[in-house]
Amino acid sequence: MRAVRLHRHLPDRANARPHGPDDGDGGRQRAAARGAGLDLRQVNVKTAGHANVLTGDARGIRIAVVKEGFGHANSETDVHALVRKGAATFKRLGAQVGEVSIPLHLAGPAIWTPIAACVKDLYITSLIDAHSSWRHRGRSPDPHTGRTRRCIYRFMTAEIGSTGGRPSSRKQSTAAKPEETPRGLVLGQHPSSAHPFGQVLSGNDGTTISKVPHRALSERGARVATVEMLREMIGRHHVSPEALARTAQHREAMERLGLGSQQAQLRRFPTNPATQKGNLAEIVLADYIVTASGLLLPIYRLRYNPNVDQSMKGDDVLAFDLDARPVRIVVGEAKFRGTSSAAAVTEIVDALTRSHKAGIPVSLQFVADRLFEVGDAALAARVLDCARLFALGRLRIDYVGLLLSDAQAAARVNAATTPGSLRHLAMISLGLTEPDTLIDPCYTGLE
Repeated sequence: MRAVRLHRHLPDRANARPHGPDDGDGGRQRAAARGAGLDLRQVNVKTAGHANVLTGDARGIRIAVVKEGFGHANSETDVHALVRKGAATFKRLGAQVGEVSIPLHLAGPAIWTPIAACVKDLYITSLIDAHSSWRHRGRSPDPHTGRTRRCIYRFMTAEIGSTGGRPSSRKQSTAAKPEETPRGLVLGQHPSSAHPFGQVLSGNDGTTISKVPHRALSERGARVATVEMLREMIGRHHVSPEALARTAQHREAMERLGLGSQQAQLRRFPTNPATQKGNLAEIVLADYIVTASGLLLPIYRLRYNPNVDQSMKGDDVLAFDLDARPVRIVVGEAKFRGTSSAAAVTEIVDALTRSHKAGIPVSLQFVADRLFEVGDAALAARVLDCARLFALGRLRIDYVGLLLSDAQAAARVNAATTPGSLRHLAMISLGLTEPDTLIDPCYTGLE
């Protein structure tokens, strides 16, 4: 329960009495906590006697009961009952009490755990020790505490050097060896000839010099078949059929009024060549991952780009396997280059490494919000729950990069992929003859 008070100047009351039925215990406990210095966010705070301004009159107070604070798998029913009872008591005393929904509240543990555990001077080392010792008592008070402890320990050991917040005297390796990643898990199987990908592209599996799984794609048929496949994909990712039909009707009406030049400024597809290329690479990677691995792409994110001629921020690809154990997310980064280079490969890996270091994918909330907006609350909640699973160490995140470039793309990926500490990485290259000549045929006439 989170209470928000509409502050007002209160007159001094000679006969002030504790606020609520607990005879002042709550106020005294809070005062004691302040005095003990347990809330490190409050530094050198000077307070008057808190209990002296409490009364039994709750009028003027507004209290919001957060819906997402209840019904968790590790919730305790007696705590729920007491919170509800407290809200009812405040309402009886004159407060305005209502329920609000804050979907991001579900991600609270995932957000706060690394802050409380890993930021200097914002965690208590004795708490970590006590947390660890629970496993020796025969029964953990919460089924997830062990996993949380391991997650905290691994992160702090890697980033800080010890769980006490002091650098470890043991010499740390500057680059961890990448984990061996089964190719089939990350990349799936190259589509069969029943799918356009299988008809248009051939796939050759191998590994880079640095032992990263690599699938090299190349055209197997005529360019016209490639263009036909890509045009369908570009249209689907940028705009829904319903929205495209509305645009066509509006264009016809504007032209009848002699205002066709104004309508031309309202576009669904980019005309900036750089954006066209970047979007094409992103679309190819998204559709290929979904087709090869059977993953879920919850939204077509390019449909939500407010400026179609600018590249969209966030993860290029965010695909999910919500039924896997553990639940799995694939984060994708794609680059289009007319001429392949080692620098392009490095850019891809660097972007995925930044995502890995950040933890939860930056676009997770964006995807969930779009799903809530279209009324798919059940799927939105499952997507958002990935933040909680991440904090509990029950989420697998794989990383896939795509270089769409010339015939040397595969050789560049093989030679220049340096994963460093990035685990669960796989690379895809798509080598085309004169890739720049692909852009105009793919975008011309889509609107």
